Amino acid sequence: MQNISSKFKYTTDLGISATKTTFKLKKTKDKITHILVIVFAFIMVGVLIWDIIRQASFVIDLIILIALIGVEIFSLIMPHIIINTQKKFLNQLNLAEMDYTETQISKNKCTETYYKDNKIVMQNVCDMSKLVNYEINNNHAFLVFNNFACAIFDLSTLNVSLEELKQSLDNTIAKNKLIKNK
Repeated sequence: MQNISSKFKYTTDLGISATKTTFKLKKTKDKITHILVIVFAFIMVGVLIWDIIRQASFVIDLIILIALIGVEIFSLIMPHIIINTQKKFLNQLNLAEMDYTETQISKNKCTETYYKDNKIVMQNVCDMSKLVNYEINNNHAFLVFNNFACAIFDLSTLNVSLEELKQSLDNTIAKNKLIKNK
């Protein structure tokens, strides 16, 4: 496989877009969790009412119901907390001081390298066997890995065609799903 790379100026807004894209692309499990929590909350309301009618102890029912509601509230606000935390983190990195970022896929690794004065300041490395999804949006490709990491490619500086990038990513994701399902 040919190395795929692009160079671009990484910004806080781009990092926030990557975080939002990661949440959006990994929502399938979240939807299932939300549905299950709501279903169990309704079941617990029914059990609570039944215990009240029978004049049985309903303390455990109430504790479980409050816990389920707490879990649902937490899962709804957690993305906002993570986005705000990510924004603070990216601002602390002083991305404006970085000259450029190079993202590259080679040897089954996706590496984001941040440069200042032509020296490596920071580097993120993800194993391509962990790639679960991607999205092309606003002249960028956002690659999402199973640990919520996200790599970004700038399509205007990509060293291969967009179709080659998509083909490579689709093949990798298909291979990862095949291996995961074995």
